[in-house]
Amino acid sequence: MSKKYMIVRFYQSGEPEQVIRKNVSLAEAQAHCNNPETTSTTAMCERSRKITEAHGEWFDGFREM
Repeated sequence: MSKKYMIVRFYQSGEPEQVIRKNVSLAEAQAHCNNPETTSTTAMCERSRKITEAHGEWFDGFREM
């Protein structure tokens, strides 16, 4: 049985983390987190910029379920 992961958004401000997706493979989690739009320091799209405006710095990570 392969391990499953959840993608989690972490906020520098100390806001509670937010689960973005559940039951993804390691490859899916790594691909998501390698996307430049999944961290406030490199995100350029309007949706990501709005997250930064509302919550401050953030990034997406993953952990085993």
